[in-house]
Amino acid sequence: GASVLITGASKGIGRSIALRLARVAKGVIAVGRDERDLVSLASEVPAGIVTTIAGDICDPATRNRILNQVCEVRDLQVVINNAGTSLFRSFADQTERDIRNLIEVNLIAPMLLTQALIPVLAAQPRAQVVQVGSTYGRLGHTGYTTYCASKAGRCLFSEALERELADTSIRVRMFSPRGTRTAINSSAAVALMQSMGQEFDSVDDVADQFMHFLASNRTDRQGGRPDRFFVWLNQSLPGVVRHSLVSRLPKIRHYLQEGIH
Repeated sequence: GASVLITGASKGIGRSIALRLARVAKGVIAVGRDERDLVSLASEVPAGIVTTIAGDICDPATRNRILNQVCEVRDLQVVINNAGTSLFRSFADQTERDIRNLIEVNLIAPMLLTQALIPVLAAQPRAQVVQVGSTYGRLGHTGYTTYCASKAGRCLFSEALERELADTSIRVRMFSPRGTRTAINSSAAVALMQSMGQEFDSVDDVADQFMHFLASNRTDRQGGRPDRFFVWLNQSLPGVVRHSLVSRLPKIRHYLQEGIH
């Protein structure tokens, strides 16, 4: 019955979550870069449930359009910061533009959007901000240096903000899926994960997990096995995880080179 805003809704996990939200929410504001995909999304649900905003959340003009739409709705209760991007590339081969883009999309833009929406959410008896993170926001992985930094930043932003808003009506929560079959992953990244025996979830699996999480009282959810175990191991015995990844460096470097060519 709540009004919900979700970013990154035109494709992948965000689209699948938005379709599920449209079944149970009073209204969904779906934000994404691809206008045609957003129109397609809206056409799959009853008329009037989904309002679309096509634009880049890194653009202040897009964030202003979101805020104006939210002010028209007036009863926004849930914000889902899902929009994100990835890059599988050796840190030495990343350009300044690569680094700035990852940090801007995955960390700065959701922070600024959340900041703009806090006064709107605070006016509700109950409200929440849900950050969509990644296993690699909790575990540093070769080939994903900047991506890990951006997702770790989102994770700690969520944790700090949850504590800062603990005496308000706003809850801040963190949902971190494991590897998912989406276009965000390059062919080299997919080939590496498959060669290492890592499993992928489908976008529908992740969307179902998200909806279960949303309906729960949990503040944080880390993706399924074995990722949850490796995150725990990295926190408890980081040397063990380091040894595992370092032993695989030749294989990882091979696929990093494949990605460049």
